[in-house]
Amino acid sequence: MRLFHPGEPIALSDILPPLEKLGLRVLSEVPFMLGAAADEAGGAVSLQVLSVETVDKSAVALDVAGPRFAETLDRLWAGKLESDGFNRLVLGAGLDWREVAILRAYAKYLRQAGIAFSQDYMEATLAAYPSFARGFADLFVARLDPALGEARGADRLARIAAVETTISTAFDAVATLDEDRILRRFLSAIRCTLRTNVWQAGSDGTLKDWMSFKIDSRAIDELPTPRPLVEIFVYSPRMEGIHLRGGRVARGGIRWSDRREDFRTEILGLMKAQNVKNTV
Repeated sequence: MRLFHPGEPIALSDILPPLEKLGLRVLSEVPFMLGAAADEAGGAVSLQVLSVETVDKSAVALDVAGPRFAETLDRLWAGKLESDGFNRLVLGAGLDWREVAILRAYAKYLRQAGIAFSQDYMEATLAAYPSFARGFADLFVARLDPALGEARGADRLARIAAVETTISTAFDAVATLDEDRILRRFLSAIRCTLRTNVWQAGSDGTLKDWMSFKIDSRAIDELPTPRPLVEIFVYSPRMEGIHLRGGRVARGGIRWSDRREDFRTEILGLMKAQNVKNTV
């Protein structure tokens, strides 16, 4: 792996953590300084040649995974992608950076929805069962990608059924009850997603940096009461937010929360109080 950087080389303490989150071990580093020719503009460029291997020492098809990995690393360096254990799915499950971000967003939502497991545990579970990560990403596309046509179209329904069958069969290989619960909560959240902006482009033609998921709160598994009619979870590397709607006609507002780990609980309490006021 070769890293080019203008001026001074990148500190190893900045390189190692994101690479380890991507499921790699750095075995060695050889640094070089490349000087610009006298008649060329620009200063020196540092080159760092890293020898790496996957944590489980599995083989990687570089012609397939290389471009996907390079794009992920570029997004990480630009701050447009979080550096955590979900990034192992790029090499381990064959996901691209945006598919990884979708699964990360669902994990963040499940944490807000009161799942009993930490994000680290969810990361480890999906890394241990990469077929589920691939299946969840495929199911999300099959259910919600607008390019596939109408929501009840025959082609879309057939594709959803095929992915669901694959996921259902894979549950036979899950070893522990906790892992089974985690995977089923991911599956329930994706099944209960009604709409998303994941394929929506901004005014510049590029996909938006934030993701929104409209969720059927009455249908999702193990959600704390009272249950809203619907809710919208918004995620980006810079912020998270949630909108709970008690009915088709309902008052609303916006609020900043300092409760990073469970701001949904705070908003749920506000919604409950508002429902009481509406009753009066």
